[in-house]
Amino acid sequence: MFQETSFDIAQSANPTVPITPVILAGGFGKRLWPLSTKCTPKQFAVTRQGNSLYQATHKRLIDEGAQWNSGIFLAMASIVIDHFKGSQPELFERVHAAWAAQSSHVNADIMDGDIWNSLPNISFDHAIMTHCSDLACLPLGTQWSDLGSWSHIDTILPSDQAQYIECDNTNLKTTVPDQAIVGIGLRNIKAVATSEAILIFDEAHLGDISKIDLTQMPQPRPRLSYRPWGQFECLSRGDRYQVKKITVHPNEVLSLQAHHHRAEHWIVVQGTARVTRGDETFLISENQSTYIPLGETHRLENPGKIPLELIEVQTGCYLGEDDIIRYEDRYNRF
Repeated sequence: MFQETSFDIAQSANPTVPITPVILAGGFGKRLWPLSTKCTPKQFAVTRQGNSLYQATHKRLIDEGAQWNSGIFLAMASIVIDHFKGSQPELFERVHAAWAAQSSHVNADIMDGDIWNSLPNISFDHAIMTHCSDLACLPLGTQWSDLGSWSHIDTILPSDQAQYIECDNTNLKTTVPDQAIVGIGLRNIKAVATSEAILIFDEAHLGDISKIDLTQMPQPRPRLSYRPWGQFECLSRGDRYQVKKITVHPNEVLSLQAHHHRAEHWIVVQGTARVTRGDETFLISENQSTYIPLGETHRLENPGKIPLELIEVQTGCYLGEDDIIRYEDRYNRF
């Protein structure tokens, strides 16, 4: 993947992996890494960082052989931490406090949520890399697309994975199966629809996308939610029912719990589940199912060596995630 090199990561502070630009676009604010022509083709030292450069300057740098920041960095953890301390001492202390207050689980260490959510929204590039003076580049010798801007959104999905409608320089696309977007009388408009949101924009105003205040928009419930034991995906929901796909990692276990307002049906599609229901514990395998009555204590475990996948159908008058009473929990979520 990389051009042949004997580069020693341990001897360099912050090697970064750049890519060769093929289009001139800066919608995402990525940086150019101008490279020293005095270095060998196998290793380039960064002489300066292209921050807020005009398009003409970008073009000149590309013509001179500048590389595009892919966001991939190779470095010893201790060196990155030292740079973090030096460039952002206050932020480092707050991150360290969140880490020190973590709760340990079988497959993950989860940092303190309140501290973590109070941290400023700043990228790794801006917080640390822009303050480094000892960068080096290892050119990436493989295909790569960083999208570049929203005007190139239609290049990221092959045509068999999206639905297109094109007319009068207008491109409407959806990534949701069986979803149609219909436009009438539009000019120079692009629309992109996912299961959670629809973006409609005029390419002439593409630069204004950063002005959108996402905090003022309704926040859709995420289809995919992660937990220490695995994850679940909401497949369908309606009045008094919800269908989820639940994945439980090997040797993981959910809490012993009950619900006031819903009953559940579980159908195993992969792996083997150990089910606790009331006073009984039993195994169910692929194509087998069980029923959890409203108010019954229950627990789900994966005793196997492969991920457990099951379909859960919830029915009841209230299906919120906060309708849960935990009696025992490996992750201390009480």
